[in-house]
Amino acid sequence: MREYPTKKGIDLSPATIELKMKDAFGDCKSRAGEFISSYPGIKEIRVKSDGKKLFIEVQNEEKPKNSEQILKIYNAFLESITGLNAKERKKKLAKI
Repeated sequence: MREYPTKKGIDLSPATIELKMKDAFGDCKSRAGEFISSYPGIKEIRVKSDGKKLFIEVQNEEKPKNSEQILKIYNAFLESITGLNAKERKKKLAKI
């Protein structure tokens, strides 16, 4: 799992994570403190949080048909859940 930086004040409660995953991917299942979903082109996306840190693991399909659309949806999900756009996430990840 990869740790993602979040903007200060972002709510990482289980209810919020589940809601944002349902908004982005359509469905979400909870198992052992992790939220699991899938989307055409993404076999499985697993998200968990300890309240302060966000951890995400993605398993992509071998040859997705609409990779640009999948990337847009994934980036929109990351922005909604972390509060940071791609450029801001890259800057913060470079500091870690």
